[in-house]
Amino acid sequence: MLRERVTVVPLANLSRVTREVRYARAGLYAGLGALALGTYFGTGLFVDAVRVPGGSAPLIGVALLFIVLGLAVDFVFSSAADSARGRCRVVVVPLKGRVLCVGAVDPARADALLAAVAEQTRRQGDGGNGKGSAEPPPSPPAVTPAAPEAAPEAAEA
Repeated sequence: MLRERVTVVPLANLSRVTREVRYARAGLYAGLGALALGTYFGTGLFVDAVRVPGGSAPLIGVALLFIVLGLAVDFVFSSAADSARGRCRVVVVPLKGRVLCVGAVDPARADALLAAVAEQTRRQGDGGNGKGSAEPPPSPPAVTPAAPEAAPEAAEA
């Protein structure tokens, strides 16, 4: 059974908050594979075309076509994969406790969240007055864990 859950990580307990994209370079590797295959077969055909007495113009044309297609597929996979991605995940690493991951997040919303966390962290480090503070931020109050039955099960959307 799937259920929603609210987890609060105090700002003082944050170690790291990052935005990740799964398989970020898959298009790059697929493009490199296409480039390697196109170059391999194109170069092989080109060498065969040159070895034929008098040369073979159609075979040279097919060889160049393989090489150009490998380059084109590499370009498409390398550049289109970045723009077609569309979703990312946000990973929250607290100083104590389990790592949290929120998936299928719009990249613009993830960037806005990261900017808000960075701003809030900067403000807390300044002591809230916008000036550098020599005092460390106050430590958070001790929190006792609630019983499992009292844990909230619905989260805000």
